[in-house]
Amino acid sequence: IQQSRLATMGEMTGNIAHQWRQPLTAVSLLVQDISECYYYGNFTEEYLDETVDKIVEVIQHMSRTIDDFRHFIKPDRTKTQFLVKEAVENVLSFLEASLKYNEITVETEIESGLSIKGYRNEYSQALINIISNAKETFIERQIPGPRISISGLRKHNRTVVTITDNSGGISEDIIDRLSNPFLDTGSTLPGNGTRLYISGIIIRKNPHGNLTVRNTGKGT
Repeated sequence: IQQSRLATMGEMTGNIAHQWRQPLTAVSLLVQDISECYYYGNFTEEYLDETVDKIVEVIQHMSRTIDDFRHFIKPDRTKTQFLVKEAVENVLSFLEASLKYNEITVETEIESGLSIKGYRNEYSQALINIISNAKETFIERQIPGPRISISGLRKHNRTVVTITDNSGGISEDIIDRLSNPFLDTGSTLPGNGTRLYISGIIIRKNPHGNLTVRNTGKGT
């Protein structure tokens, strides 16, 4: 689990770097625009306030990304009651740039107040693993209109989170053997089978839950 966590942190660092390029470019252009407006005589107090507000908003967004990452890398010492919606939103924030770059649409529908008691960072790692698997499968298979749906509800006194994609599904030859850490999924991209194995361990150990997988008509 620790090795998988370090690998996930490496991937997330790359995602954050990719995610920061756009806001850094935006800040650079806004600063240059201030200089040009002053030079050409279009500079006003109203324009300055508006531009500064835009710059501050972009920087605050970048700061939140780093704060979320810092919270993720801290080891969980004790179990806490955390909201599923917040955990999912943080994970999607980490992966936002990569998902957008690959034109992957993500839809969420999670009950308000839905919570789990466990290690939040490990739970987030399991979500990242599953979503990353879907993303890489989309890329490998060149799926048109790639889409991920995440839903959460309370059912039979249990918190149920379902992640669905339209990646074409998992081969019936291996779908029942995904608990094997050395399973060859047939993917040209490394780590797909290991990620699912680690996610299963986390979910069973963390909130004493269960991770199941099945094929739908269009995906997994």
